[in-house]
Amino acid sequence: MLWALAFVFFGLAAAGSNSTVVHRFAVGSCSNPNRGGKIWRLMDNYSPDHLIILGDVVYADYEAIGKVTPELPAKIDREFGILGRDKHWNKLLASVPHWSITYDDHDYGNNNGDKTFIYRNHSLSAFREFAKNSFGAFDTYATNGVYSSKLISVPAPNGGTFTYKVVLMDSRSNKDLKGTPNGDFLGEEQWAWLTAELSDVTPDLIVLGSSIQVLSDDKIIEENWSEFPQARERLLRLVSAASLQTNVVLLSGDVHRAEISHAKCSFSTAPVASTEAKDSTHSAKAENIQPKVDVDLWELTSSGLSHTIRYYTVDTALTSQEEYVEPDDVSLAVPVQPRNFILHYSDMIYQFAYPGYYRQDKNAHAYANVHFALVDIVAAPEAASGMQIEFRVISHANEEVIHHVLPLRTKDELRQLHTRATGAMMQEEASDMSAEALSALLRQPEELSGLRLEVLPHWGVVPLWRELQYRAVIALAVLCFIVLPLLAVLWYVGAAVYYILRGAELVRREEVEQRYREHKKEN
Repeated sequence: MLWALAFVFFGLAAAGSNSTVVHRFAVGSCSNPNRGGKIWRLMDNYSPDHLIILGDVVYADYEAIGKVTPELPAKIDREFGILGRDKHWNKLLASVPHWSITYDDHDYGNNNGDKTFIYRNHSLSAFREFAKNSFGAFDTYATNGVYSSKLISVPAPNGGTFTYKVVLMDSRSNKDLKGTPNGDFLGEEQWAWLTAELSDVTPDLIVLGSSIQVLSDDKIIEENWSEFPQARERLLRLVSAASLQTNVVLLSGDVHRAEISHAKCSFSTAPVASTEAKDSTHSAKAENIQPKVDVDLWELTSSGLSHTIRYYTVDTALTSQEEYVEPDDVSLAVPVQPRNFILHYSDMIYQFAYPGYYRQDKNAHAYANVHFALVDIVAAPEAASGMQIEFRVISHANEEVIHHVLPLRTKDELRQLHTRATGAMMQEEASDMSAEALSALLRQPEELSGLRLEVLPHWGVVPLWRELQYRAVIALAVLCFIVLPLLAVLWYVGAAVYYILRGAELVRREEVEQRYREHKKEN
């Protein structure tokens, strides 16, 4: 029976999607070229149209994480050279029409590094040279960082044109020192550029990439945008303003796992002047209208092209640790403070995140193993836009371990979905404030009166059949390789003990009978 169930589940796993892919992004980060580049070959098999690298494409400091030595510039050049000569990497680049890349701390050359890094300028020039050699050109918008954007149009299923923009930030070159009051990741020059990029809402989709996570405020992770709350709020305001008028998805890397996060971002803007009431049933004027904006944000994290990290924490005051795991089983246990949740990853098994047990402030679905991600724009005739977005995480074993679908909405749908104004006026009057006007308000810091970010429990990311498949395989494996062998061992041990005891009893009986016969013969 169990074999039949396993067959059914594997059969379901083999049944893939027949959706038509309009455009495909391959996404990843955290690649140590010294561990080999076979993941690039697997990625190439999926024929991506746009390659997005979110940092740590090499590990210049892997021999001495966090240590800055005079040999570091030469190591940075050497690691870029190793990747540049990798045959799988070069074959992938030859087949991908479009690319976008930024760096993070390890290809920058300094773990959790910032703008005070003494080899900062060398890292900038080395990265640009690597990108130029790999891709033939590297267009950035300043000499003070590696942030960039690309606007690309492709044919749409309905015969029109689908236009998207990929915007990659540089959260390393101009990052303030950790602990800086009101610290920043980008610097004012990059903020001005980013504001302009996100104010252009003509594309059907904006893909915004950050080398570190935006929505997460996970206390286990050393570095994410919550490290500098004011900078994070400023970024979320820009993203939310853009999301009122076009589709926006966030991408990130850094944390050595795949993850999909979902958050609701709520803003209250400063009061604005109202118009006259629409009819006599309402008051003549409403003085204090305070528009409110709710925006759903989605973030796909993909980190672990060559290695991964598993975190083990237990809900107890006695013991808690993180374990850094490489494919060659070299591990480093790092003590951390106990926390009010339980988080467990396994090499081959992923699981749902249960509310109250996965994170203090967020629930998401995560996969911790070597992988890359795909963001597919897929034909969806039932949707008004004719398309939808699919997040897919592909393991090193070429298994789809996470699959989640998002709608790709039209501009009209977005205006109706995200905009609502509340205040002294009735809802139908307050709604006169357009999405465009609210977007303009959100982009002005002095107009922002409050932000509430609620990272939502995220259920249903993994298809139920896949979860059941893994549970059935686990049960079958436990039965075949643990329970049945254990029962067999116990049976043999029991039989051996029985025969030993039985033999001892027979020997003892024979001895008694022998003594009896001898005693009888003497008498």
